[in-house]
Amino acid sequence: MIFFMKKIKTLGCGHGLPYVIINNGSDNMFNKLKIKKEYKKVNALFDYLSKNTFDYRKEKIDLDNLFSIDIFIDLFTKRIIENKISIYNTINILSSFLFASDDKLKIKVITKTLEKIYKNDNFINNYEKSIYSFPSAYELSESKFNSFIPTFIKIINYNINKLSIDILSLIIFNLNMEVPLEKQNINLLIDTMNSKIEKINEIFDDKNNTKNNFNLKYYAMFITLAKYLYDDKTIKILKNIYIEKLPHEIKLRLVENMILKEIEISENIIKIMFENPKDSFSTLSLLERVNARKLIPKNINLTQDDVAIINMDNWLRYYSGYECEPLDLKIIDTIIKNNYKYYIFSFRNNNSEDINKKMIGISQGYDTKTLRTNGIGEDYSEFEKISDNYINQAEKLLKKLEENL
Repeated sequence: MIFFMKKIKTLGCGHGLPYVIINNGSDNMFNKLKIKKEYKKVNALFDYLSKNTFDYRKEKIDLDNLFSIDIFIDLFTKRIIENKISIYNTINILSSFLFASDDKLKIKVITKTLEKIYKNDNFINNYEKSIYSFPSAYELSESKFNSFIPTFIKIINYNINKLSIDILSLIIFNLNMEVPLEKQNINLLIDTMNSKIEKINEIFDDKNNTKNNFNLKYYAMFITLAKYLYDDKTIKILKNIYIEKLPHEIKLRLVENMILKEIEISENIIKIMFENPKDSFSTLSLLERVNARKLIPKNINLTQDDVAIINMDNWLRYYSGYECEPLDLKIIDTIIKNNYKYYIFSFRNNNSEDINKKMIGISQGYDTKTLRTNGIGEDYSEFEKISDNYINQAEKLLKKLEENL
């Protein structure tokens, strides 16, 4: 369904044929009439969009019959700023253009519209409150990605807000998908990234600076961005960040980039990363993922028991299929089988009708010789009440796990 053409026809606004801009003085009156008619036509579209839900997956807006794309953009941005089009419809309209083929008109609509609204407080406030977001996990074509970068840079340079984070996420996603960037756009990104990363030290040095979640997420994303951009200045800046003052999440991203860029990491930095079992677990997991186990210090604040408890807790909370908030999760015994250690757990579920009911769970199998964050199989529980013969219960759970391997 071509939404624009179909709706405009029902509104009696022409035959759907493309208009031509005529610059002859003798045709000025004709030109003005066409512009007036165009305003009516585009206003009719936005009147419809202000009252109805627009779904870009089912409908699309055809711009080919527009007399002036600038009129469309002016009226679109005016309606957005005046809050006459919902955030939901605004995002869906822009998404319809984002997902379209490499249509120069639609690229112009996105870039010009975003450039007119990203500084508007009314729009930004509405966007911040909305549960809807500009799509940040969509692979763009090379030409489209490069066309958007200058506008995207303006937005992420202007302020830290939900829109700039969504745009930055879209950039990182496309770089991760290896969408090529032109040289001038690479330089734009490098300059922006380095100016932002340099401010990290300022934020964590300034006691009066609010270290809110937006700040943390924003700068963590720029450190992630550094993974895809290689230049001497970036490497120098990464080396000079005060890692001791960073939250652990950002430390992880920084260390990962230093490893990938082959920047030497001091023993002191590695020691900081293993300060407690929870941080040690995520650090060890990172070093395993990037094949850098050689950096693991000899004595770390983490045991295989700690690993098993952390993994079981995560499985119960997020992967069990139940609304489980584990209480009193503890190891009560182990089973050794084929040189792998399986931990038997008891726990209570805070979301259960019977909060006092003690249940049994079994861990994945861990190597008995080497400390690792993952074993074979998976953690498992059927939320069965634990019995005195819990070894037999655990062996039955283990058998089910082995059947699924």
